[in-house]
Amino acid sequence: MRLSYLLVLLPATVSAVLGGAAYIRPDSGVDGTGGALLALAGAVAVAVGALIALTAVLRGALRGVLDALLFLGAALTAVAAWFLMQDAFAAAMALAALGVLIAVLLRPRRRLA
Repeated sequence: MRLSYLLVLLPATVSAVLGGAAYIRPDSGVDGTGGALLALAGAVAVAVGALIALTAVLRGALRGVLDALLFLGAALTAVAAWFLMQDAFAAAMALAALGVLIAVLLRPRRRLA
């Protein structure tokens, strides 16, 4: 079920907004730093990947590779946001990683005769 990737897209989009705010807002403590910019880029990459998963018809190994990259991107960006002390950003990316797992589990399986 491709609509389950909305569980990835929505928190990743929220994370991108929170990452942008952390990078731009002067009172965030990490404004203008490379780490905040990389975390923002990670959140945007996960959001774009989730959008691709929602719209594209990928089968077999390509779907597995996209799922693995989405999970790694979301989990590692959550760790980066945690190191940047951006708790809401980290929690939203952790939800995106959980959303990838749920999307994989909800995917219909092919039955072997």
